[in-house]
Amino acid sequence: MSLMRRAAYAAGMMIRETGQALDRLGSSLQGKYAYVEQLSRHRQIMNLDTAKPILSTPAFIAPSASLIGNVELSPSASVWYGAVLRADNAPILIGPRASVGDRAVIRGASQIAADATVAPGAVIDAAEVRARAVVGAGAVVSPGAVVAENSILRDGSYLPDGAATSPGDIWGGSPAQRERALTQEEMDSITTTVEETVALASAHATECGKTHEQIEAEKLRQSLIEERSEDYNSHMGLLGREAEIAEVQARIVEEDREEQRKVGAA
Repeated sequence: MSLMRRAAYAAGMMIRETGQALDRLGSSLQGKYAYVEQLSRHRQIMNLDTAKPILSTPAFIAPSASLIGNVELSPSASVWYGAVLRADNAPILIGPRASVGDRAVIRGASQIAADATVAPGAVIDAAEVRARAVVGAGAVVSPGAVVAENSILRDGSYLPDGAATSPGDIWGGSPAQRERALTQEEMDSITTTVEETVALASAHATECGKTHEQIEAEKLRQSLIEERSEDYNSHMGLLGREAEIAEVQARIVEEDREEQRKVGAA
């Protein structure tokens, strides 16, 4: 079965490459008059051979993030802007409600457990971040290292190969060493951060999923609501009906714009 999948994958690649080759041939025939559009080849989700990311819902993947190969994303997990999860040689598992911050890099056989936080710019290289652990911004966790549950690795710290933090403690430095135990307030802040990140990721997922037309429609309705002051609406007896009036006006504007586009196209 694996052989058949590989053959189908290879056939699909040949067909896609054929289309690209035809585009290049057409451009060459046009010579100096050709317009070559430089398209971004960035892909949020990219398979390598038969290794393909497995995504649960709900989860948030930023438009500029990259999930490559055998990555598994659990429910309510989030991967933020510019982050790269590169599972080309071994699997990467992101647990429920875990977050991978902006520009963070995870590679090799890595596991980020439930409610764990990988802050912006951190690097996780074939390592393990356990439940409710926090890896600070710019920190590096080397192969075989473990960030224990309910522990914090400070910003910019370096956890060497095979090293492990102790549960419930703060570690920092290069190489990282134990500094002290976490206070109850710090333990509570981990939970609060996880909850806030899950809510924020949901908001970003909703916004990033909107089309250009949806965004423009929302802007139009908001501007129509803001055109009239609360005092004006009160005098006109429109208080509480602002959204209703704006919806009617917006539809008239949108229909007018559509008619203008048709006239222009003709």
